[in-house]
Amino acid sequence: NRDGASGDFSYWGLPRKYYLSGTPLDEAIILAMKAVPKFQKETNVQIVNTCFLTDGASHTMSGTHTIDPFNGREYTSTDAFRANTLYVRDKKTNKSIEIRSEKYNRNKNRITKALYMMLKGVTGCNLVGFFLCENRDINYAYDSFVAMPEQSFIDMQQSRDEFRKTFLKEKSVVSYNSGMDELYILKGGKALQISDDGLIVDSTASKAQITTAFKKMTKGKLQNRVVLSKFIEKISA
Repeated sequence: NRDGASGDFSYWGLPRKYYLSGTPLDEAIILAMKAVPKFQKETNVQIVNTCFLTDGASHTMSGTHTIDPFNGREYTSTDAFRANTLYVRDKKTNKSIEIRSEKYNRNKNRITKALYMMLKGVTGCNLVGFFLCENRDINYAYDSFVAMPEQSFIDMQQSRDEFRKTFLKEKSVVSYNSGMDELYILKGGKALQISDDGLIVDSTASKAQITTAFKKMTKGKLQNRVVLSKFIEKISA
């Protein structure tokens, strides 16, 4: 039935309440609020580390699923998503998160950030993530995961330039403003590749040649080791 459907979903007759977006990260976080407690109960573990790996942010959810009290028909309302201030509430624990509108086009990710905070609040898990970032995504990564809402436009521009320099040099930056405990923003593509070759030098090699060979052997490993150390420190705390 294609009545009321749109886009690719119209050809599949998918019930409206099961619609997902192109990148359903928000929906995955909501699902994790049930999956993580279930895992905790089945395994009887005290500490759970929940990790998200993504090369993009979530598409905005289509709206709130609602049942008309007068005729019982189901429909999706987008009115609430246009509000300046939203609230996400977990009915089981009665926890709620306030989502305020942020400046400078960061509104798109405010729901994702709140859902991460809700997941941590409901489950008590350690929450970390990895965002694979290409050069074209650097400004987006800063605006979405690093910038503070109270920053002025000028301060944000300056901080963004500093973030870009650090990211291009170090190949990674840890964000603490994504809604997670820690989000590791990693340079994608060839920057993720490391050489596993050992130190290969001739017995007559000079000091300079040995130094060059050592740098080649460790290329890419140092940056990855720094990120790995931070990740291990977080999940083993």
